[in-house]
Amino acid sequence: MSWIEIGKTPHAKQAIHYLGGDIQKYNESGILDASPIQKLIPAPFKVMEYGCGTGRILQHIKDCHKVGVDIVPEFVSECKKNGIEAHLIKDYDFKGDCDIIYAITVFIHLSKKDGLEALENVWRGLKEGGLALLQIPIYKSNKEPSKWYDVGVWTEELLRETCEKVGFEVVTLYTNPDDFSFDKVGVNHDKAQVLRKKIKV
Repeated sequence: MSWIEIGKTPHAKQAIHYLGGDIQKYNESGILDASPIQKLIPAPFKVMEYGCGTGRILQHIKDCHKVGVDIVPEFVSECKKNGIEAHLIKDYDFKGDCDIIYAITVFIHLSKKDGLEALENVWRGLKEGGLALLQIPIYKSNKEPSKWYDVGVWTEELLRETCEKVGFEVVTLYTNPDDFSFDKVGVNHDKAQVLRKKIKV
């Protein structure tokens, strides 16, 4: 099953977040996840959520021009019904006008090949000097996700090499010293890596 197929089911919100079975708690979790991002957003910034899902987080981002992109048509439609500007990634024109692009629980589900494509999209969407806040867990060894809901992780070396290739400057990386394990998730697993689109000189 793929995310696009999941989007057609009545359990889509539970796939996005474990509190998806309780709409009130699901929405409240979005407030918590939006808070640290909101602190970095002075108006009139343009902010994008890459992999916005149904707008769980994006609906709580305030005082800026905000837009979401996703691969699932049903998620994009729900965002629009709730007054959130949203687009399918394949149809969106990434034109370098965003000050901040963030992605939460997106890269963990992507292969390294798809992760590279996502990083390139984020780079194209940002202004020069714009910030990317991306939850990309870093561990001792790389791990590819084997299923749509599995977790993939990167090594610091691979992420730094990929950022250099794409055109990002690494601002802050949060690492975990061991290999990834579902039984012992690293303390920095959920932290967002901070990258800056390089300024041309």
